[in-house]
Amino acid sequence: MRKVEHGYMGRGSALGLRRATGTRGVNVNLVTINRVSSLHEACLGGHVACARALLENGARVNGVTVHGATPLFNACCSGSAACVNVLLEFGAKAQLEVHLASPIHEAVKRGHRECMEILLANNVNIDQEVPQHGTPLYVACTHQRVDCVKKLLELGANVDCGQCLDTPLHAAVRQSRVEVVHLLIDYGANLKCRNAQGKSALDLAARKSSMEQALLLREGFVLEKSAGWNESWFRLLGQLRLIGGDFQGSPQPQEEIIHEWRQLDFVSDRTPVHEAAMRGRLLSLKYLIRQGWTVNLITADNVSPLHEACLGGHPSCVKMLLKHGAQVNGITSDWRTPLFNACVSGSHDCVNLLLQHGAIPYPASDLASPIHEAAKRGHLKCIESLAAHGGDFDHNIGHLGTPLYLACENEHIDCVKKLLDSGANVNRGRGLDSPLHVVARGSNVELARLLMDFGADPQARDADGKRPSELVPSNSPLIEFFVEHEGPPSLMQLCRLRIRKCFGVQQHHKIASLFLPEELKRFLLHI
Repeated sequence: MRKVEHGYMGRGSALGLRRATGTRGVNVNLVTINRVSSLHEACLGGHVACARALLENGARVNGVTVHGATPLFNACCSGSAACVNVLLEFGAKAQLEVHLASPIHEAVKRGHRECMEILLANNVNIDQEVPQHGTPLYVACTHQRVDCVKKLLELGANVDCGQCLDTPLHAAVRQSRVEVVHLLIDYGANLKCRNAQGKSALDLAARKSSMEQALLLREGFVLEKSAGWNESWFRLLGQLRLIGGDFQGSPQPQEEIIHEWRQLDFVSDRTPVHEAAMRGRLLSLKYLIRQGWTVNLITADNVSPLHEACLGGHPSCVKMLLKHGAQVNGITSDWRTPLFNACVSGSHDCVNLLLQHGAIPYPASDLASPIHEAAKRGHLKCIESLAAHGGDFDHNIGHLGTPLYLACENEHIDCVKKLLDSGANVNRGRGLDSPLHVVARGSNVELARLLMDFGADPQARDADGKRPSELVPSNSPLIEFFVEHEGPPSLMQLCRLRIRKCFGVQQHHKIASLFLPEELKRFLLHI
C-alpha cells in the first residue's frame, strides 16, 4: 500500500513532505509491497527538493526494490542530474553489484549524458558489462545515443567491449547508424571481430546498403551504385573478406588487391579518396594515403578529391591533400576549380589554404568565377581573402555582371561595403544595368545610400533607357530617397570622393593617420 509520503513524492510536494515528517513524525523509510520507498518515488519524478528533504530526515539512500532498483537508478531513469548529485552527496553507491539495476546503463539507455558523466566522475567502471545489457558503450550504440557514444569514447571506453562477443560496432551496424560506425572506427574499433554466430560487422550490413559502403570505405574500399556491381567488384569484395578486410594479412594479397583495384575504371568511378574527402573523414583519408592511394585521381568529370573536400568545407582534409601533392588549380569539366568550390561552401579556411598553396584567384572560365560565387552567396571572409590576393573586383561576366552587381542583387550589404572599400567600380554592373539599378528594383534604401556615398550615378540609364529612380516600386521609401538626391552631389561628398581617389585603393588605410579630426577621418573612411 502506498503511504501518505509516497503521495507527496508523486506530486513533488516538498512543503507537504516537510510538514508530514516534521509535525506528524512520519517514517520516511516506509516501503510498498515491492519495497519502493518515498525516496525512490521522488527520484523517479526528478523532484530534487523532496529527495533532499527525505535524505535530511534519514531516508535510506541505497534502498533496493524487489526489481533491484535503487534511488540512484531511478534518478538516472528520470534524467535528473540534480537528484543524482544529491544522492551521491548523501552516500549513494555509484558502482553497484552486477545483479542490481545499473544506474549508468539506465542513464546511457535514455540518453541522459549529464547523469552518465556524473557517475563516471564518481569512479564508476566505464567498461562495466552487465549480462543482459553489455557495457555502457554497447547500450549507447544499441539505443543510438550518439552524444553518449562520443563522450564514452572520449573518456576512454574500450571500443571493442560490448555484450559477450558482440561488439559496439555490431550493435551500431544493426541499427544502421553510419555516423556511429564512423565514430567507433575512428577510435580504433576492430572490423574483424566476430560475434557468437561468427559474424563480423560487415556480415551484418545489408547488401548494397549505405552501411556496407561505409564499412568498405573504412577498410579502404567503396562500392558506388553508379559504378554497377559487376563481376570485378564482387571478386574484389570476396578477396577483401578472405584477408579480413583491413590489410592486416600477408603483404602479397594486399598488393595484389590494391593493384587490381587500381586497374578498374577510375575515370568513371569515384574512389575511396573522393568519399573520405567529401565527408571530411580525415582519419580515413590518412589511412588511404598511407596505403598508397594517389590524391590526384579524377572522375569522368575531372573532379578530384581536393574539389570534394573544398565543396564540403573540410579544411583539415584540404590541408592533408595539399600536403601530399594535390593539384591546387585542377579544373573540372564544368570549369570549377577547388577555389571556386571553397567559395561555394563559404569555407574561409579552405580559401586561405588554397591561396597559400598557389591557387589562382582569377577564374579559368566565366562559367566559374570564385569572386562572383563568394559575392553571390554573401561569403564576406572569402571575399576578404580574395581581395588580399589580388582578386579582380571589376571582372564583368556577361550573364552575371560584376561581383558588386551580384552582391547588390542578393542584398549582401557587408559584401557590398567590402567590395566598394576594395576599389570596385560603383557604376559597373551587368551591361548597362548598374548596381544602383538592381538596388532600385529591390527597393533597398540602405544599399542605395551606400552606393550613392561611394559615387553611384543616379542618372545612369539601362538598356531600356531608364534611370534607377524610374525602376523603384510604387509606395517604396526609396522614391523619397531619390527625390532628395536628384541634384548634383554635395561639395562634402565630392571632396570625399576626390580625396579617396587621390590616395588610391591600396592607400586608403593611411587616411586614419592624417592630422584631421576623428569625425572627419571616419567620414572619409565610410565608417
